[in-house]
Amino acid sequence: MYKKVSHTIVEEHFNHPSVLGEVNKRSKDFQIYTFPILKHIEKDSINGWAQLSWRIRSLVISITSGDKDIDLLEARMARDIDNIAEILRSTYGYSDVITFTKLLNNLMLSLVSVLIDINADNDTTVSMATLNDDTKEFADFLESMNSEWSSNVVMDIFTQMENLYMLQAKFRMKKEWADGVDAADEAYSIIVVKQPNGDPSFADIFSSGIIRPNEILIPILKD
Repeated sequence: MYKKVSHTIVEEHFNHPSVLGEVNKRSKDFQIYTFPILKHIEKDSINGWAQLSWRIRSLVISITSGDKDIDLLEARMARDIDNIAEILRSTYGYSDVITFTKLLNNLMLSLVSVLIDINADNDTTVSMATLNDDTKEFADFLESMNSEWSSNVVMDIFTQMENLYMLQAKFRMKKEWADGVDAADEAYSIIVVKQPNGDPSFADIFSSGIIRPNEILIPILKD
């Protein structure tokens, strides 16, 4: 018996920016779920920044409640930062990891100083200036490591986060508990979930700068 089989060849041209964006997104997703190390980097970033966010939240509560565990929480915060810095080791050098750890510690301790001044009703001019300088230094250093970590974007995200934890402290001092919880939740969301405008959280931006998609695509194309 003779049977005729017809084949249709379909050509696809991905030239439109929106189509290219979708292709790039699918490539990134394919890489993440095909290579376990990439999946772990994303998870470790989310877990690390989530832990640090909760630590700051706890510090705000302790400072405004007059608790005696601030030193302990600061020590745990330093350990949280070490865990985040460890994620960088898969891509960046020892010197970068050390500097990252130092600058993020400086930033967080400056934030704690501002929170303590707020709670004591002290003038925050000096402590706020120090916090701003430390945040800028941290943001500039990240951009020097990877242009994907834009200094302006990092500065904006961290400034929002810092202001929200300050609001949490102020609301708690006025016993406006619900508003305090809302402020802390929003700070957590910016760092871990997503930004208010729908842009990625800092944890996502951070992991994206560690995962280098183009380097991962090379072995895929060779196979």
